[in-house]
Amino acid sequence: MSFAAVIALIATYEGGWTFLKNWMSSGHWYRKYLGHSFGIILTTVVATLATTPLVIYTFNRFTLQAVAGNLLAIPLTSFLIMPTVLLAVFSLAFGKFIWIFKMLDLWLSLLAFSAKKIAYWPGAAILVATPHCIFIALTTFGGLWLCLWKEKWRWLGLIPICFSSFFFFYDHHPHIYVTEEVIAYRSDKTLNISSNKNGIFASEMWAKELGLTEIKPWNNPVMYYPLDESKITLIANPYLDEKRQKRSYEVIDAYVRQHCGYNLWLISNGYVWRACHDKIDSSSIIDRFQLSRRGGHYLWACPNDIKVVNAKEYFGKRPWRVKIRKIKKPKL
Repeated sequence: MSFAAVIALIATYEGGWTFLKNWMSSGHWYRKYLGHSFGIILTTVVATLATTPLVIYTFNRFTLQAVAGNLLAIPLTSFLIMPTVLLAVFSLAFGKFIWIFKMLDLWLSLLAFSAKKIAYWPGAAILVATPHCIFIALTTFGGLWLCLWKEKWRWLGLIPICFSSFFFFYDHHPHIYVTEEVIAYRSDKTLNISSNKNGIFASEMWAKELGLTEIKPWNNPVMYYPLDESKITLIANPYLDEKRQKRSYEVIDAYVRQHCGYNLWLISNGYVWRACHDKIDSSSIIDRFQLSRRGGHYLWACPNDIKVVNAKEYFGKRPWRVKIRKIKKPKL
């Protein structure tokens, strides 16, 4: 992000700085202060525009209060904090003047207070879903083309930047997330999870990826997705009943078979294949056996089909996944 901001600032000021400098040096005295204020605003806007695509792709959020924050922070840092820090360092050679450090503490408290207040303003932190990777590729290519060239064809870089907005709004995220600990599906602005005790970290990462702030548990242990079409049956932890008591094997088998034949797909983080493979095609069943060997599964409920991707296919063999070998007992 630092490289993006520096390149954009160099490209902006390499041609426009001369005009601003001449305007500040001629005319009335107030032009100098207006020029410095305009420079802070322009620098903030350019740096924000250059880094916003990277911030959105990496942190799933951006801010509309960068200009207001820098208008307060930059003068405070430049004219009060940094000179006071310099005086405080020099004072150490003469016995450390306490009043200088108290003044520094005051300026730093003022900076922290202003940052805290601006953080509560509307638009200070806007959550967004992680855009498609083509979005960051097009914006990077267009930004470099716009900044590195000096001729008129540099403006052709705006074409891929504008075209990237389509991939910013393109919904490419899974509808259902499944791991051994938790099952989650999204609806409107909420991530619905099967348990608020297990898989909390994974649920928070999924919500961040989707740009969602609300996470709430299911009302029932068995859900049908999509809610209006019921293509997929989701069974969360069939080993426990509604009172969180363990079921016997016979009860588990009867409970799972009760929900087998409703839909074409059956998803569970328990072992359900044995009870349902005679009612549903085995390729349409995802249970704990597959989750333990292929990692998390991600499902897209397309209009005509269900697309499934697992972590092993997507990420490949990861070095921390060690295959456990069974030790054969020696024959006596």
